[in-house]
Amino acid sequence: MTKLPDVQRGGAGEASNRRMALLVFLFLLSIYLLLASLRIGSGDGETIYRVTRSLVEERGFAIPSPSSDAVVVDPFGEPIPRERLRGGGPYGAWGADGRYYAQYGVGQSLLALPFYLLGRGTYRLTGWGTEGFATRAAVTLLNPLVLALAGVVLYRLARRLGYDQGAAIGVALMAALATPLWVYSKTFFSEPLVTLALVVAVLAALRGDAGAAGGWAVCGAALGVAVLVKPVVLVVAVAFFAFAALRREGRWRALVLMAGPLVGGVVGVGVYNVARFGSPLDTGYRTAAWDVPPRVGLAGLLLSSGKGLLWYCPPVVLGLAGFVPLARRRLRAMTLVGGVSALYVLVHSIYNHWHGSGAWGPRLILPI
Repeated sequence: MTKLPDVQRGGAGEASNRRMALLVFLFLLSIYLLLASLRIGSGDGETIYRVTRSLVEERGFAIPSPSSDAVVVDPFGEPIPRERLRGGGPYGAWGADGRYYAQYGVGQSLLALPFYLLGRGTYRLTGWGTEGFATRAAVTLLNPLVLALAGVVLYRLARRLGYDQGAAIGVALMAALATPLWVYSKTFFSEPLVTLALVVAVLAALRGDAGAAGGWAVCGAALGVAVLVKPVVLVVAVAFFAFAALRREGRWRALVLMAGPLVGGVVGVGVYNVARFGSPLDTGYRTAAWDVPPRVGLAGLLLSSGKGLLWYCPPVVLGLAGFVPLARRRLRAMTLVGGVSALYVLVHSIYNHWHGSGAWGPRLILPI
């Protein structure tokens, strides 16, 4: 693909970039909405939805508890004895107050609030369907919007890395329409939101590194949002802090600006955990463990026929082929991209549910 030495910085070039970014957004959003399923279709998504519903209808985080005969299974589909669950159940656990809480981060449930209210309002105005269907259909519109925005950010990121406009459009459309992102635009999983947050963080870090005002703070804010959605994302913050620390000038300013919003997100996770389970470190994941040999998880996530990235995301081969040549031109930028990707894959490769259960493809590493 054709590349330019630097992204155009003139007013005309930036205006053209903005117009093209808007067109990319509208095009992707139109496709995603046209093919939207309007159904949640997963236990994870249903649980996240129930937290949103509780926030609106009950003014709290607790969700309906599972039936007494509900069974929780391990990664091999075998029932887990109740004594090993330590107060856990399907998709959550009983809290310190005896009520049942979701085990997932609160970020997506919060962002889904206006969509839930839209669905409820539509139902009450029209009487169409049922309120449960209308609100569920409405919250599933979050991910099409999120991934259309992610496509725009990928376009801007490609321009930042030196691709010309046509090549940058190709990168954005290929990622949005020829990878699992398209599949997950039809779901209510949290990985699309993490994807958007991480690509925003990378772009903002590169802008901050180039001297753009607010770049480091936006990077920290994006990471803070990602942590609120999925706390394990905190691991990849190491790559961003290393990137900032290796600056020749202004490293402390960059580190402080990035750390502030991120710490806010981490504190938010801690407060949410205390409100549910009485401890800032208790997320409610009663069956989670990071004890899988990396060679097993890596082979499964990258190469296996059931979950392998190479099978479910063929364009990754093009990305790998272009990584080294681009790294020769943009070493710092590609070191950040490579570091974030490597850490994200590694932390999920040792997770005992690395396969993401019955989801399509390598769901847990969708953001890379």
